[in-house]
This record gives sequence, structure tokens and C-alpha cells, in this order.
Amino acid sequence: MQVPITLPIDDTVACTMEVRLCPDGSYVGRVAPSCEFAACPKEDSATEDDTVYCAAMVVKQCPDGSFVRPVAPLCEYEACPGEAASPVSCPADAKICPDGSTVGRVAPSCTFAACPTKETVETNDISFEVTTRNADGSTSLDWTTDDVTVQQGQQLGFRWDASSYGRCLLFLGDDGLYTLLSGRGAEALSGNTVAEGYDVPERTGVYRIECSEQANGEGATDTQEINVTAAVRATELPRNPFTGLFGSWGTTQ
Repeated sequence: MQVPITLPIDDTVACTMEVRLCPDGSYVGRVAPSCEFAACPKEDSATEDDTVYCAAMVVKQCPDGSFVRPVAPLCEYEACPGEAASPVSCPADAKICPDGSTVGRVAPSCTFAACPTKETVETNDISFEVTTRNADGSTSLDWTTDDVTVQQGQQLGFRWDASSYGRCLLFLGDDGLYTLLSGRGAEALSGNTVAEGYDVPERTGVYRIECSEQANGEGATDTQEINVTAAVRATELPRNPFTGLFGSWGTTQ
């Protein structure tokens, strides 16, 4: 901390001669009577350069005849040879970081500590599940996120919740028919085809949902998908086109 120098003759206060660098490249000095630095032009605490330049010509002579100079940021004299350096006491002001936290100055340079860096953790908040129902409406497979095999006569059903997103696209093996019929387009952020009475086609392939504009600010598109295997129907033997005319195929009349 700077100590004002009081001249006893006329009570004039003379401040030390170090200067401070302003964001616009200009310099300001200390102002009596408090000897605080003058404000920079259009001073902005978020961008202000806290670099302090001490008066280079103000030196102190040590007992061994050498000289030491004042050192920023407090502009206190360096320790003379053989003397223990005084502990550095930094100003108690604080800097507001972009995330709203504050950091203080750190010795020995008394510059502000670095603001916390935001760690980006990619998250996928989409819930996407499948079920299979029998022809009578009973459940053959309860809701699951696992891959499934749908048997002949069973009905696929899907439900999803992506309420923390802004847009979603559904790929239900129906060439976009659900999106068209629902009338919600890319805003179908939640749904249940079973409850809505929508008949999802049973096909072998990947059924998925893709969502973007996540509320936490992540820019990536998140996807959830389920592999579906449609069981192959038993191959029927070709019917004898002559049955009824000449009897069954291979039957001797």
C-alpha cells in the first residue's frame, strides 16, 4: 500500500511516481490526497489492464552501497542483499469472472488468479423405449431400451421423452408418416405410439430419434436408437395351380 508523503511546511501531499496502464494505451498516475490511481478513460473493470509500472528513477541505497528499485504491483523496494524479503501482501480487490464467480490476487505478482474454465460435459437426455404387444393387446415385452425381436402377429410400440431439447426427428420405419399425421413436425419432443393408437410398421432395421437445441447449450445432435428384428414368416409352399382340375399334384387318378 502506498503511504502518502506529507510535507510539514504547507501540508501538501506528494504521491509516488508510478503509473498504471489503461486499456486504451494511456497511463494514469496517483492522485493526492489518497494517492490512489486516477480512473482510466471510460474505465471498465472487466477489461482494465491491472499492470502497474513503478517509478524507475526512485531507488534506495542499501548498506553495502548497492541500490534497489521498487517492484510492482505494490511498488515496494526490493530487499537489499543479505536482507530477507518482506512477505508480499496483495490488495484485497476481486475480479468477477464470466460464470459469476470471483477471484482475488495471488502473490508474489499480485495478478488476479485465472477464472474457472467451463468444462463441457456432453450429455444425452433422450429417453427412447420400445415394447411389443400381442394381437389381443396384451404385453409380450414391457418397455425397454434394448434391441428387440418382434414375432409374427405382434405389434411394435415406441415412447420417448426429449423435453429438454428444441427439435427432434423420428425414424420409425414409416417414411415419416407419424411425423406427418401427428402434425407436430420436429416439435414432437415426447410421444407414445401405443397410447396414441399409431400402428408402427414391423421391419428389420434401426428405429431412432435425433434431437438438437438442447437446453443446456450443447450444440451437438443427440441420438438414441433401437435395433429391431422382424421374425421371418414361414415360407408357404406354392399352391398347385391345377388342383381341382386334375386332382392334387402328384396324385394318380
